[in-house]
Amino acid sequence: MKNLIYTFALLFLAVCTQAQQFEGTIKWSFKSDFELSEEQMQQMAAARKQLEMQLNNPEFKKQMEANPQLKKMVEQQAKVLESMGDKGMAGLFPESMIVKIKGQNARTIIDESKETLYLGSSGKQYELNPKEKTYRELSYATQENDQLKNTFEVQKTSETTTIAGYKCTKFYLTSKDPQLAAGKEMKQVLWVTTELNLDARFLKQASKGGNANWFYDQVEGIPMRIEVSIPQGNITMEATEVTKGKVSDAEFEIPAGYKAIEP
Repeated sequence: MKNLIYTFALLFLAVCTQAQQFEGTIKWSFKSDFELSEEQMQQMAAARKQLEMQLNNPEFKKQMEANPQLKKMVEQQAKVLESMGDKGMAGLFPESMIVKIKGQNARTIIDESKETLYLGSSGKQYELNPKEKTYRELSYATQENDQLKNTFEVQKTSETTTIAGYKCTKFYLTSKDPQLAAGKEMKQVLWVTTELNLDARFLKQASKGGNANWFYDQVEGIPMRIEVSIPQGNITMEATEVTKGKVSDAEFEIPAGYKAIEP
């Protein structure tokens, strides 16, 4: 699941970094369909109960205050369980996203609560938290993962469709993800357009040699719809609206009063 979310992040980044000929806003929607087994539901309920007991334990609270790493880990676990709620795994994914693009800069707004800022001139990325008025710099691995690369197969088809007003071509992407059960596959369908005049080669510079580079060597254009199927369920990300127009430079600045936090 971690690799799946990382794949989506890189696809967003592809849009963000290839916008030398595009200025405007792209809106996305997410739909997911995951089914948890009774055993998995019980495990999730037990994990939530255990975490609640720990957070109500005075001694454990002292340990967290004395150990910043432990506190951070527990806070992350709490956020994951809170996000899942009654939706299960589907709660881990957003429902909507807005990408604002100008030159080599981009700002993504996820569910109107979490933002990511990419500055192409410096190659830096920041995660913004409007609620807490904080920001942190993001970093990614720089080495190519040959093992992961060899698990993927890309197949272009002749099938086309129109998404958000743009003609798209269908691609199949199949992966035997090492994190999945033995013999299981993660299947993706990508509908890619070349009509936005965005060059996927810029992704190489932005991802600094990351695991997605080999994919963009084989696919020309930008994904407008991504359909992912794994044993636990399905998720679809789709561009619903593309608006060309001027975007303020202020959109690509860290807001005044935001405090930097550790990565």
